[in-house]
Amino acid sequence: MTDGETLYLVLVVLYLLEGAAWVPRGSIALCARSPGWALPRLPHRTIGNARGGAVLGFPFLTDATVFIVPQWPVSLSPDGVLFWVAESMELEERPEHPGHFFRFDAIRKVATDGRAISINEELVFEAVSPPLARRIAEIIEQLRKLPQSERATAIDEFLEKRFDVDAAKSRLQEFFGQTRSLRTASFVLWLVTLVLVPALAMRLGFERVWLLALGAIYVSTWVTATLWVRLHRRYFPSERLGRIGYAIMLGLVPVSGMRAVDALAKRILHDFHPGAAVAAMAPRDRLKRFLSYLLRDARHPMLPASPSDDPEIRATEVFYRNAVAKRMAMMATSLSFNLDELTSLPLQTGDIEGEMCCPRCHARHAAQVRACEDCGGVELEPSRRVEAGNA
Repeated sequence: MTDGETLYLVLVVLYLLEGAAWVPRGSIALCARSPGWALPRLPHRTIGNARGGAVLGFPFLTDATVFIVPQWPVSLSPDGVLFWVAESMELEERPEHPGHFFRFDAIRKVATDGRAISINEELVFEAVSPPLARRIAEIIEQLRKLPQSERATAIDEFLEKRFDVDAAKSRLQEFFGQTRSLRTASFVLWLVTLVLVPALAMRLGFERVWLLALGAIYVSTWVTATLWVRLHRRYFPSERLGRIGYAIMLGLVPVSGMRAVDALAKRILHDFHPGAAVAAMAPRDRLKRFLSYLLRDARHPMLPASPSDDPEIRATEVFYRNAVAKRMAMMATSLSFNLDELTSLPLQTGDIEGEMCCPRCHARHAAQVRACEDCGGVELEPSRRVEAGNA
């Protein structure tokens, strides 16, 4: 293999790595080919660790990008805020959260510093992005100032917005429209760097075209970086330092510019619940499986469901999980799904006498087993019997 071929191979590998998105635990990736079509993917430990995993989208499609949608990392109730996720999108585990609880009447000050959230000048949590951290602080501050009798309604209104599928679709259409020029610039950069320059080098020799090649590559790179900066300023106006740092990297590393849209897309849907984001983009069969699991998990959460046996903490977790389940059920109904079908136990296989089933993960067990250890001890229920007329 010649030096030129080795260099080209390195560029392709770097491009593929740039197209892989790191997805934190408690988040879902939407690998999109268009505003209305995406595959939902959860981080896997095969290419990852306890904090997250890599997900590869469709790197060779010009309109493709990867959206990352995190779970809301706190549980809310009329009495207080619990830094504990009320849902578990991953079947095997719940994302790690500190479990700090604060009564609203004991909160004097809520502040953010980048991704860090402080309450009463004590660092309590680090969100996956600065916008999400600010939104958490805003809702805590909003609820703190309300009378206790009005907080349940405010929480429900907050959840209504998070489950607004039409708003998620509108956000996506707007994003794809506003990033069209950036996509074109990134595609031109990809075409110049990985197609045109190698073709010319093979035909004329790299020694004769290297200066022209560098000029073409970096002009395309700087145009892409300029367009990215304008869009980042529009979407994240307060993140000046992060914008400058990433813009410098875009200007120096052409491979990063080829996937510049992904750097924006990864945070554009952080205002929505993962269920609403999947409903806005995923094929109906994928959405059905995802909603079915989320609803089952809301009704039969992985144990322990609460980080503490303290009555106030348990009450906050239950309140918020039930509020989420209610809004999720309303969204599923509005999308013409049958709730009983989504949450029912599977039919008996006939292979196990007295077959028992986990209502959360649908794992099947023998009659003498009483709890699903994989779900932390969720009580098993008998699998549905096959009706005689359908046998």
